Amino acid sequence: MSFRDFLAECEKANLVRHVKEEKDPNLEIPKILSENAGQILQFEKVKGSSMPVVAGVCSKREYFAKAIGCEKNNLIQKISNAIANPTKPKVVETGACQEVVDENPDLSKIPILTHTSKDLGAYVTSGVYASKNKAGRLNIAYHRSSPIAKDKFVARICHRDTWKNLEENGGELDVAICLGLDPTVLLAASVSAGDTCEYDIANTLKPLELVKCKTSDLLVPAEAEIVIEATLTSKERHEEGPFADITGTLDSIRQEPVVKVKCITHRKNPIYQALLPASNEHRLLMG
Repeated sequence: MSFRDFLAECEKANLVRHVKEEKDPNLEIPKILSENAGQILQFEKVKGSSMPVVAGVCSKREYFAKAIGCEKNNLIQKISNAIANPTKPKVVETGACQEVVDENPDLSKIPILTHTSKDLGAYVTSGVYASKNKAGRLNIAYHRSSPIAKDKFVARICHRDTWKNLEENGGELDVAICLGLDPTVLLAASVSAGDTCEYDIANTLKPLELVKCKTSDLLVPAEAEIVIEATLTSKERHEEGPFADITGTLDSIRQEPVVKVKCITHRKNPIYQALLPASNEHRLLMG
């Protein structure tokens, strides 16, 4: 199941609220999200972008259960089983995430939200980064990213797997930022899995197909809405923050690595998935 397949299932169950009036990604949409906690909202018209914005898909345990296909009271058991019994996803030759390939990337086309007036700027908060270590083991993890040019982000990279991969590779690392994923993949990406690839956990929860990136050998979910292929570099730094983190308080300002975008691939008529910081959705994914 893809992100949009999950949305379609939620539509059938009358779980999606459509906002048809034009809304601004700068502060207005985040304000509406904060006032409608626990709801899946789809913003049909977004100022400055042709893409709709969807948020709230992980804001209730019931939504995870729906994605997995189980009852809410069996959710922990299903997740524990997937962590204990990871299975390899199928790798396919082509994927819907590459229906459109943009080799002249412009991040301003994506309706990235500015969440508070005190933030550094707009932030991608739902981006799942794929990277590899020297041994070739894939890792996926969340990292917030703020555009600083039409083809550059600054990203908050905590000193865990992605950072270790970056150091192992001499400060230059291929990454793929995946947006608009099925909740099972979003859930798996939040797991601290040791030497297990989080994709394998997701595949046990629900069959997952992966496809190779256009500019690297990284594998990404074939049904993703958007994939941003890039190089993460610690050789170039930029001020990152302030940003209202999970506690709702402003995080520190740091000098963080820059993400140089090489190309953006996406589905036809892509949907941008947003995630409101310090919301229940954020807290559920953080544990």
